[in-house]
Amino acid sequence: MSLKRTIGLFFLVSILLGAITCSEDNGLGPVSFDPPVKLTGTYLLTFDWLTDDSLSASCTAEFEFKSQGVFFMRVEDDGNTGSFDICSVEGTWSFDGDSLYITVTNENLYQDLCRPDAKPQARYRYTTDGDYIVFESRTPDPYRRIEIYGR
Repeated sequence: MSLKRTIGLFFLVSILLGAITCSEDNGLGPVSFDPPVKLTGTYLLTFDWLTDDSLSASCTAEFEFKSQGVFFMRVEDDGNTGSFDICSVEGTWSFDGDSLYITVTNENLYQDLCRPDAKPQARYRYTTDGDYIVFESRTPDPYRRIEIYGR
């Protein structure tokens, strides 16, 4: 890929991501986590994001945020799509007002045939889109996105 094309692609993606990040909030206020709470949503992961060799997968999952910082992501049966399967995980979480931190302590909760390195461990920034909370982690690679229903 030529340098001009790479730079052009980078600016186009940056503009698109900026439009997504500045999406409508509907004036519903900031996100808050009041554990215990179970929310349904999707998790997307892309290795080698923004390259010709990228591999992506997503899953439908239940995200459980328990008291004392305990976190579960349970992938629904037949909830995986893409280049590989994502594992159900267990770990810890914290939320400081604008960032969600997830640390995975069990990267294959049910010992499934899945890709443990596709775990959602990252620092996520969030935006809201109507009733959806969108958490994104763009760097370092891989790109991760959690979209959950419910504020």
